[in-house]
Amino acid sequence: MQDRYWDWTCILLLFLLLQVAAARLSITSWTADLSIPGTLGMLGLAVGLGLGYSAFRRLVILVVSSLYTLVVLPLILIQPVQLEASLSERLINLGSRLWFSLGNLLTRQPIDDPLFFISFVSLIFWTAALMSGYALTRNTNPLVVILPFGIITLVIHNFDDYEPGHGWALPIVIFLSLVLLGRLVFAQYLVDWKARRIFAAPDTASDIQNLLWLAAGGIVLSAWLIPASLNNLETASQAWEKFYTPIRDRVSPAVNALESPYGSGDRDVFYGESLALGRTAALGEMPIFTLKINSSVVDPPPRYYWRGRIYDTYSNGEWHNLQALTHLFKPGQDILQLPETSNRLKIRANVTVEFSRQALIYSPGDLYWVNRPGSVFSSPGSGPTEDLAAWLAEPVLLAGDRYELQAEIINPSVEELRSAGTGYPQWIKDRYLQVPVEIADPIHKLAVTISPQGPATPYDQAAAITGYLREEIKYRTELPPLPDNKDPLMWILFEQKEGFCMYTASAEVLLLRSLEIPARLAVGFTQGELERGNYHVKRVNSHAWPEVYFPTIGWVEFEPTSVQAPLVRPLNTNESDRGLSGADTGVPPNSNPNFEGKGETRAEESFTPSSNLAGSFLATRLGRVVFITLLMLLVLGTISLGLRFKVFDRLPVYLENIFVRFGSRPPHWLVQWIRWNEQTSIEKSFQAINLSLGWLGSSIPIHATPAQRAHLLVERLPVAQKNIEVLANEHEAELFTPRAADPVRARKAARSILFESVKAQLRRLKFF
Repeated sequence: MQDRYWDWTCILLLFLLLQVAAARLSITSWTADLSIPGTLGMLGLAVGLGLGYSAFRRLVILVVSSLYTLVVLPLILIQPVQLEASLSERLINLGSRLWFSLGNLLTRQPIDDPLFFISFVSLIFWTAALMSGYALTRNTNPLVVILPFGIITLVIHNFDDYEPGHGWALPIVIFLSLVLLGRLVFAQYLVDWKARRIFAAPDTASDIQNLLWLAAGGIVLSAWLIPASLNNLETASQAWEKFYTPIRDRVSPAVNALESPYGSGDRDVFYGESLALGRTAALGEMPIFTLKINSSVVDPPPRYYWRGRIYDTYSNGEWHNLQALTHLFKPGQDILQLPETSNRLKIRANVTVEFSRQALIYSPGDLYWVNRPGSVFSSPGSGPTEDLAAWLAEPVLLAGDRYELQAEIINPSVEELRSAGTGYPQWIKDRYLQVPVEIADPIHKLAVTISPQGPATPYDQAAAITGYLREEIKYRTELPPLPDNKDPLMWILFEQKEGFCMYTASAEVLLLRSLEIPARLAVGFTQGELERGNYHVKRVNSHAWPEVYFPTIGWVEFEPTSVQAPLVRPLNTNESDRGLSGADTGVPPNSNPNFEGKGETRAEESFTPSSNLAGSFLATRLGRVVFITLLMLLVLGTISLGLRFKVFDRLPVYLENIFVRFGSRPPHWLVQWIRWNEQTSIEKSFQAINLSLGWLGSSIPIHATPAQRAHLLVERLPVAQKNIEVLANEHEAELFTPRAADPVRARKAARSILFESVKAQLRRLKFF
């Protein structure tokens, strides 16, 4: 049997590589049960190590590993299948769900079941661990051992690069890979030396191991700390985006279940052109942006909603905007013409981006100007006005960027909303009354049942539907698998009675439309936490809400999601108290007799602001200056300590000893380095003459004396004759006379000679 390789250190390093890749996947929080791929990876690594060390032939190993795969993977993957049934029924359910998802993938349909993603990634981890373990013990192939988990970590990082706190995995993987690579290469050298009967000292392995740790650490620190050229970064980023965008667009349907509630659009946009209702609500403390309203708002709304995009068309669990057109916007030349409405207040706000890449502009109320160029997605309104659907910045905003916006907000009273009437413009009715034919009848019947009996205004009907949804639909952040061949919204509304904001907002829009009341779905964020005049918005504030159109007033928000506090508006236009109300001021909505609200008051979920000070500070100009200054001090301190303790003199000797122990000849550059360190200060200065002769193209015989070299340089460079003679005299005094040479004078002459040599070379090349 061929000798097998078994090294506990290499096995530990490979195990750590696997754990880092599994941890990098787990912290993405893309879906539940992300620990399963890591578990399968550990099992696969154990199987691979055992099969590689065994005496089995490749065909037998292929059969055994296939049997392990067919048995182990299904037994582990049935864990997410929440089904009280026998093992066989759970396995059948697993196969059915994966088969359905595979069909959607092949037909390029969105896959709403996260189990498909978990299974796919688990198979990758299992296969990578199996291959790496086998390659380590069978033939010590460094590439097969290291590359799988390095590529896995890189791919995960590429799809999850917007979280500042998740970048630690990549340098750790590179560090472990370099150490493991060096150890495997050294193992191959040991085998070769043994075959050639070359003796290796007992302490050689420990010396190499220490050197590997130091070298790998130095490479990683250099790569991460040395700032790169901005031009090179921009070019590399453009090239990567050109290569990566088609791949991302191709695989986006397969990860649709992971992106809810952000749809299948560009990750820079956050909310895409289409929006699937999905199965999970957005959670997490990741900062998105901070907004500060600069205007003095006399009559603010009950609370702010930061709108990012609106949708007008619903079909089978997805929202789209089919009528929006795109045109470019230049802040110095353009301004968006909004439809005319009354009692609107113009405000200005500043937004600081905390998300790593953001294209979508978020704004309170109706946005009409931004100080950033971009693309406006809008539909024609009445006359020259535009009905805004989305506003995208171009180029994409990065973390630390700021933009200023101007918008219009309203805070209508209940009296104004009730008296608005039903004189809707034709373009509003054409665009915002769509209800899918297949669900129109049950939706209309439910809307009629909910609506107040007798004459009722559109506001009364909207308030009744809002109250019904707040009471009937229990808030739930994660839903069970959606039924096949059934509209998910109908299933939630009539059967499940549980859901999150996507479902309650969509339900209210369609219920109102069935009553001939124009409504639309808006997505973005709730106002977040107010601190010192700044609204801090995080991922958990991601939200969807319905907006209802009232003639002469415009679009008005309603809140049917029970976890959010009710929107409480003033009863009439003469109310003196029209500030923020309800949970946003700490005052219960029903405690003020001048306000009316429907539904039980529930406080919004509170979260402690996440600490992102390091990322935000480094994104500022001052942060970058401080970082570069500290980096320069670190480099200078390292050089200073190296000179003080003569590290640079000792290092080449240490490296030479390692080569000698291995029975190898030290490379020429290392020998030259040692000889340079052994020279005196005068001898080092005299090298300026040798270097200048080489630059000027003079052939120097190896037997030429220092005086002959100096005389030859005077002939080629007469302008430096005085300094050449000074340096030659000091060199002769050092070697042949009792007089002490002056090293300072020699160094000064050497610098002057080198300067004149460079000038002469540039003149020869016709730079002057």
